[in-house]
Amino acid sequence: MKHTPGENFLVWEFDFALTTFFEVETDLFQQHIPSRLNLMEVSPGVGLVNITAFNFPEGALGELPQFQ
Repeated sequence: MKHTPGENFLVWEFDFALTTFFEVETDLFQQHIPSRLNLMEVSPGVGLVNITAFNFPEGALGELPQFQ
């Protein structure tokens, strides 16, 4: 599939992504969150943390200094 980036955004192609969610106790996790952010609870005292990893094929990120 060919993507044509517009003026105001970049398209980074990836060939694989993995994502998962973890339930966390908000009282224990709050200390790891910058003060300018607020946690949202999915139920009282419980929040969700999402971790996503992408695999970018060589050259898919364009011209970046020693990134790959």
